[in-house]
Amino acid sequence: MKSWMKHIGLALAVAGGCGLIFGLREGSLIFINQEIYVSSARDCLTFIGLCLAVYVPLAIVLYLPIGIATGLLRGRFKPLSNPAETIPIYVALFCAMIGFLLLGWMKMEWVSPETLSNPAALVVDTLLSAAVGFMSWIAIRYPLKARRDWRPAARRSLGVMVAFLVLISIPLLELQSLKISRSSRPVGHRFSEKPLDVIWISLCTVRADHLSAYGYHRETTPILSRLAAEGILFENAVSPSCWTRPSHASLFTGTFLSRHGVDHEGLRIPKTIQTFTEVLRDAGYQTIGISNNYNAGAHLGIDRGFDLFVEVWGPLHRKLLVSYWWNIIREKGWEIRVNMCSARETNQIVRTWFDRHFDPARPFFLFINYAEAHDPYLPSDDDAERFIPAGVELDEAKAFCRAAFIRHGKEVHSSVPLTPKGLAIMEAMYDAELRYQDKLLGDLLSDLEGRGLLDRTIIIIVGDHGEHFGENGLIGHENSLYEPLIRVPLVIRYPGLEKSGERRKQLVQTTDIMPTTLALLGLMDPELTGQMQGIDLLAAGMNGSGPSHPMAISEFDISTEHPMRMIRKGHWKLITTAGESGELFDIARDPGELENMINRETFRADSLKGALREWTRSSATLVYDQEKANLDPDALRMLKSLGYINTE
Repeated sequence: MKSWMKHIGLALAVAGGCGLIFGLREGSLIFINQEIYVSSARDCLTFIGLCLAVYVPLAIVLYLPIGIATGLLRGRFKPLSNPAETIPIYVALFCAMIGFLLLGWMKMEWVSPETLSNPAALVVDTLLSAAVGFMSWIAIRYPLKARRDWRPAARRSLGVMVAFLVLISIPLLELQSLKISRSSRPVGHRFSEKPLDVIWISLCTVRADHLSAYGYHRETTPILSRLAAEGILFENAVSPSCWTRPSHASLFTGTFLSRHGVDHEGLRIPKTIQTFTEVLRDAGYQTIGISNNYNAGAHLGIDRGFDLFVEVWGPLHRKLLVSYWWNIIREKGWEIRVNMCSARETNQIVRTWFDRHFDPARPFFLFINYAEAHDPYLPSDDDAERFIPAGVELDEAKAFCRAAFIRHGKEVHSSVPLTPKGLAIMEAMYDAELRYQDKLLGDLLSDLEGRGLLDRTIIIIVGDHGEHFGENGLIGHENSLYEPLIRVPLVIRYPGLEKSGERRKQLVQTTDIMPTTLALLGLMDPELTGQMQGIDLLAAGMNGSGPSHPMAISEFDISTEHPMRMIRKGHWKLITTAGESGELFDIARDPGELENMINRETFRADSLKGALREWTRSSATLVYDQEKANLDPDALRMLKSLGYINTE
């Protein structure tokens, strides 16, 4: 009985130690990066404790049955007289388990997501983990074979485990929260004359009318204002959708949602559509992309063509169990903040790439997705105090924003009743996030200027979509095609611009960014022209102001039974939803879109509906290939019946 008690105690200790190491490692990553992920040292220690509370019991539950079964097998179902006999097996199992965990974790970090389901890769991981466990078993078993005292065996086992964990964790700590895809395509040709460099910066959840560059009453974007003074600011830029995933697919393909089809989870840009990055890579460009939003990630297909594509979000974003308890603690009122994004870390990645990997003999394309303005709005204290309404304490504002987004969960993107004071707090905290993000944008541009890169670089700053703050009874995004969501900032600065500081009023779309950039680089060809649905915004036009779209289009939920589309001609705007009569607004007279004139302006409404039907018929043919194989048969039949898929 005592022998079995020792055996179970040993199994319990090893299981608890396994959970302790998992928890400490997870918590230490947060502690090491506290400036990025949490707001105070107390929060770091709280999270470390939370990790231990989750992982230690979990490891005991999972490992103890394995340990007991191991003891039964080792003792041939008889009580063991000496627990030290099983120590090598415990160590081997322990090391193999941790090896498998970390190898799988490295796979998530260093290769593109589609390889995760590769059976061959999983077999390799298993074999490598088994090899690690076997070597650990050999290292301990034979020196201890003749020993009867378990204490030296335990000390030696502990040494082997610590050494193993230190060695395997060193490379992981360096890359801890980065998910990286690397291209295996060979380097393109060299240049007799180096082309212009290109930087695209996508500002997630940024509406144009909250930027001081667009006349907003708060000084939210002084850096962007200075950049606009050196380039061209487009006052009426329209996003092709109201949320991140389709907007970024449109940005990188120059096509609308109906054509690229990237509407919801699991859909990727079809391989039949060439991305902007692939064009530049084939032209010999160095390509690096950094994303702070899952919906602008590699699974979307926008990583195609990048030599290096980095997804930046904290470990919490992928640890569902810990995240669950973390949110419970936050909901109870604990002052804890965790970001899934960091403009500061993004800038550090950019600096590191230029320091270590940049080839000055070749042009580069840098894509950055900043996401500081995404909910929840929990800016730094300094930025928040700049904008919070009079009479509102900082702690009150932070508690309100935290509770609003956690209490309602996904309902935050629907109609949620909020008081005028609450909306004012949310807007102020959102504006503070914009101010902080703008400051980090300035740091990035200063670093590039210090390297002498800006004078030969095309810089394009664009929003992917906006945000509601009570307009039309809505907050958040991904819920409408009203102006707060689809009117976005667009600033272009490039070498050789004859007239800087220009503000253009013509109607443009973010689908125009790809053809405009390619035209500046001289990389347009007939095949790309046939693919893209945008125009070159810098081509000569009336009064030298550049071309304008005869109409603007935006789409949402086209793969559902109730697709929503918007068409705008001049100052008249029509929003249609399947099964509904639609909404018609004169946004020059009614910028808040409060008066639906669909029944009063029937001739104008019918004209816009006809134009939208014609556009849908002639332009909105979804490119279908094997990338859509993950749609279920019912969804495919529905898309075909609605005219969104053409397989001929």
